[in-house]
Amino acid sequence: MSIELKNVSKKYNDKFAVKDLNLKIEDGKITVLIGLSGCGKTTTLKLLNRLVERSEGEIFFDGVSIDDIDKIQLRRGIGYVIQEIGLFPHYNVFDNIVVVPKLLGWNKRKIKEKVKELLELVNLDYDSVVNKYPLELSGGQRQRVGVARALAADPKILLMDEPFGAIDPINREILQDVLLDIQNK
Repeated sequence: MSIELKNVSKKYNDKFAVKDLNLKIEDGKITVLIGLSGCGKTTTLKLLNRLVERSEGEIFFDGVSIDDIDKIQLRRGIGYVIQEIGLFPHYNVFDNIVVVPKLLGWNKRKIKEKVKELLELVNLDYDSVVNKYPLELSGGQRQRVGVARALAADPKILLMDEPFGAIDPINREILQDVLLDIQNK
């Protein structure tokens, strides 16, 4: 799915978090936003899934304005790995991963198979972690569960905000390779 931002700005009071951003991302391409802390990377991602509304400009997915897409449907079609993971502390690993598939009405068998597949994909043992709560996991494990959750509903768009920050170098490389494999598929 292609993404295009045209003259997009986000202003808080009199200060721009993002100013006049023009960006085109082709379908199937990986794009990385790089910049200093506070330069607007996270705000830009939040603008794409309408967690934050833009002050100016237009955003299109496959040529369709995001204003013409129901916010809930838009968000359910986008995988999002947020900074500092954002797992629900009162949900175990299984329930954290299946939030969107449950909302989409997937059956229990499909959901369980998907969780097993995703935990294997992010190099976590299903039996060891599936019933644990976020506080029982290491930072790297929580981060990997966050990536699994973002991939759970097979989104066409995957937004990742510092997804590998808390992951050790070995698992970081594994996850980066996994994401490249997913992108190729």
